[in-house]
Amino acid sequence: MADGTTEKFRKIASSTVSGTLWNYASFALSKGLTFISTIILARILAPEDFGLVAMGLVFIGYLEMLNELGVGHALIYHQGDVEEKSNVAFVMSVSVNVFLAVVAVFAAPLASFLFHEPQVIPIIRALSISFILSSLGSIHAARLKKELQFRKVFLPEFGRAAAKGLVSITMALMGFGVWSLVLGQVAGVLISNILYWIVVPWRPRLHFDPKVARSLLGYGSQIILVGIVGMIHKNVDYLIIGNRMDPEQLGFYTMAFRIPDLVILSVCYVVSTTLFPAFSKIQDNLVELRKGYLSSLKYISLLTVPLAIGLYLLSSEIITLFYSEKWSASIPVMQMLCLYTLFYSLSFNAGDIYKAIGKPGILNLIGFFKLAVTIPVIWYTAGISIFAVAVGQAIVIAIFALIELGLVSSIVSIRPTEILHALLPALTGGAGLVIVVGMAYRSMSMFGDLGRLIVIPVIGIMFYAAMLWLIDRGTVLSVIDLLKTERGTS
Repeated sequence: MADGTTEKFRKIASSTVSGTLWNYASFALSKGLTFISTIILARILAPEDFGLVAMGLVFIGYLEMLNELGVGHALIYHQGDVEEKSNVAFVMSVSVNVFLAVVAVFAAPLASFLFHEPQVIPIIRALSISFILSSLGSIHAARLKKELQFRKVFLPEFGRAAAKGLVSITMALMGFGVWSLVLGQVAGVLISNILYWIVVPWRPRLHFDPKVARSLLGYGSQIILVGIVGMIHKNVDYLIIGNRMDPEQLGFYTMAFRIPDLVILSVCYVVSTTLFPAFSKIQDNLVELRKGYLSSLKYISLLTVPLAIGLYLLSSEIITLFYSEKWSASIPVMQMLCLYTLFYSLSFNAGDIYKAIGKPGILNLIGFFKLAVTIPVIWYTAGISIFAVAVGQAIVIAIFALIELGLVSSIVSIRPTEILHALLPALTGGAGLVIVVGMAYRSMSMFGDLGRLIVIPVIGIMFYAAMLWLIDRGTVLSVIDLLKTERGTS
């Protein structure tokens, strides 16, 4: 029996590694396309255009938290036969999203009032069609994630980024201004959901069972609240800056956040997408959950710590070369947001444990407490500057990262020393990286922006790899073994 259980966990671990690699490949290519299109669009469009779309997306984002009633996550959480649950979930998802599209159309003037910007009304009404389009493929995506079939997620997500970038750039060159960003967003949603229907053979039936619906909503209701609280926290800075400042300042702040979010936080989202279904499959085995959490914490920190340090040092070169001098006001803001995203990443995936053990309410308690502190800080700092907002964000999230690491250690019986041991390789390597790369950066002023952007990452990667080999050779070897295993099974 023990051997069978061990084999089960080994298969889940292997699927998790494979899923993470495919998920990250999808992320890297799709976000790479997004980044390239952003570079091009930043040179064509004005900061105000990005600010206006950010306002519209923030407003749509809050409504979007209700778009599935949490049934997609519930489908992943519940084990056993999924056919009937999938059909009921599809009907619920489409029905709710049609309703939300109508709400968005009629509530758009409210956004204009909040942001003091009438131009946002038609933008929100155009974006509302995304609700209906996304509902058609959301359950298809959930079924793939439940079975850790992230290889099939690759095409729809890549298609989303390609369509979004192609449409946005084409329309921007034709002089459509802010509408190039809006219609590019809608095109991306449309293409990705068409592709989900192509890669997933399942076809939904219009079937509704109240008993099944109640079962899905029982778990899904907590996920809805998690999503709402998370969305508020994720976008409250945009909301307050949009309210207290002008679209140009919001545009600078949005662009400053884009790269740290793309490079650092997206790592957490990618891994989380894989960890939640994987943890759900071993939800009754606390020992394996603890082991899985500590491993994910170690590997995430090994990625996010050097990435944050590198982006912090090269913020000026990145903004100037990729976006042009007109975005220079974003440089110091980006540096502070690199620290924010670093601290955020260290406690991000604790939420996957809470969801997997059927206690997403813990996330809500943490989220409400975090909002109670974050909102006053951002409101006050927004009266000073967008840089002050970024500093306030970094300080608050650093404090909450410590609180959340302590909380997860208590709930799943992980000793604080185990968490410190998991983080130690990244923190030690990162400290050395700050010293060595910082010295190299200061001595390379004659290289110019492009030269530093090429040479500094090479020095950083070589030094960081050497540091890890010296202080934690076992981890380096285990990563190599995992990659060899995945290549052998692909």
